[in-house]
Amino acid sequence: MRREFFDRELARLAILAGAKLFLNVRAESMIREDNQVVGAITSSHRLPEVRASVTICADGMRSATAKGFARSEIASENEAEVYPGVQMELINVHDVKPGEIEMYETEDQMLRGRSLWPHARGVTLASFSSIDVFQQLKSREDNLFSEKIGPSFPIYISSFQNRKNMGFFYSQLAKDGVIYVGEASGCSGIVHGMISAHYGVYVAKMAIQSGDTSMRTIGEYENMITNSDIYRTPFCYRHIRSHYGSYKEWLERSKEIRV
Repeated sequence: MRREFFDRELARLAILAGAKLFLNVRAESMIREDNQVVGAITSSHRLPEVRASVTICADGMRSATAKGFARSEIASENEAEVYPGVQMELINVHDVKPGEIEMYETEDQMLRGRSLWPHARGVTLASFSSIDVFQQLKSREDNLFSEKIGPSFPIYISSFQNRKNMGFFYSQLAKDGVIYVGEASGCSGIVHGMISAHYGVYVAKMAIQSGDTSMRTIGEYENMITNSDIYRTPFCYRHIRSHYGSYKEWLERSKEIRV
């Protein structure tokens, strides 16, 4: 789904539960005192800094990019390698059914890894390395994917940067005073992101109650993640065959994920 719809609903529920939300306030850097993270400096004149006993970093897919926190703080260069692309909402894709996701495996580099995610009301989500590649695939007549998107037109386009090795956690997930969750921890997918955030909040609460926000306590988050179902069953749809052997095996194992 388009993330802004999900994020808006999540924000609504969080505020009703007591959270504070500040729009147009972007975290620019972390505040450190004696090598301990104690908050963040922001882009806002209204709220130039936010102090916290424990900081939870959740800057999403951007975390692996040049201005992201994971890339600058915890991830190695290989772990955070990214590729650019565009996601489209397509109308009039031929012969697809809502709920039946199609993924294409081939030696053709332009086609390899392409996917179709049909939704209701004739909308199908698809991603491409560029708009030019979409136009080239749309005009080809030598493969099933092109046949399906041939009559389609995009009604929404957004850009993104994804990790090449997506869905796998970084080797480090916390530092003194800060915990990384969701895409900032390396995992992918809404379910995996929310479960990792659940573990992060659990450990943050424990650290605050104990009065120790160093890695002696914060490090328990890394233990919880590495022993979890989401660590053993990563959401890595671009690497499903190499990691699980088949799509069926991936889906069956995913059913077993629990908090």
